[in-house]
Amino acid sequence: MVLNRILILKFKIQLKSIITNKISVLIFFVVFLSGSCKKEQSVSNGRTISGTINLEVHAIHHTWDVSGVVIYLKKNVIDFPGKDSSIYDFKGIADGYGKYTFEKLFPGNYYVYVSGFDSLWGSNVIGYLPVKLSTDDLNDNYKELIVYVSE
Repeated sequence: MVLNRILILKFKIQLKSIITNKISVLIFFVVFLSGSCKKEQSVSNGRTISGTINLEVHAIHHTWDVSGVVIYLKKNVIDFPGKDSSIYDFKGIADGYGKYTFEKLFPGNYYVYVSGFDSLWGSNVIGYLPVKLSTDDLNDNYKELIVYVSE
């Protein structure tokens, strides 16, 4: 009788642990997915509308790609908004080739700001550049932009 109670108690503890672990994993994925890259959208008559332009930003320091830097994008500006990353509308991390693509953007004036650490050079680097997106001068609604960063 006591053995049965001990086994039941062990089972309940294991079951609670399994449920807790599954909930933790579920919470992790919800937080991870909700914090991923924002896409530019607007709402019209209750419907979400996305832009059609993709902007690939390529961060280069001297002659090499800079991976792992953060690439920020601010819309509706023509002057450099500054180094405060909290004012930018979008951000992404450059891949191993120093590139990040912002997707589903609308035509307009944007500013790109790149900031991070160049591990090959061993220094913090920044760079920024304005960009005007227009469907008139794009191939397949795709634009490449090189941002040269420096110390």
